[in-house]
Amino acid sequence: MSEQSGGAVAPLSDADLLRKLWRLNLAKIVEALESGEVNAAGLNVARQFLMDQGVNRQTLDTLDSGRATLATLRNLPNFDE
Repeated sequence: MSEQSGGAVAPLSDADLLRKLWRLNLAKIVEALESGEVNAAGLNVARQFLMDQGVNRQTLDTLDSGRATLATLRNLPNFDE
């Protein structure tokens, strides 16, 4: 949240509220899965959430590959110094 002059807190934009809702939803799903107390309906919610985000084995492989490439690039020597 941002403050307006006078210390009042500005309301969140619709986009900020949606981001907050998405993050809270994700956090609750992960919490339920990690607790081990998730039932079939909870697993289905997690599965559907991943599908809605376009996450699958291929996208995870791409993400992992991108992270490895980024790590390699960060370790390259800086020739400008």
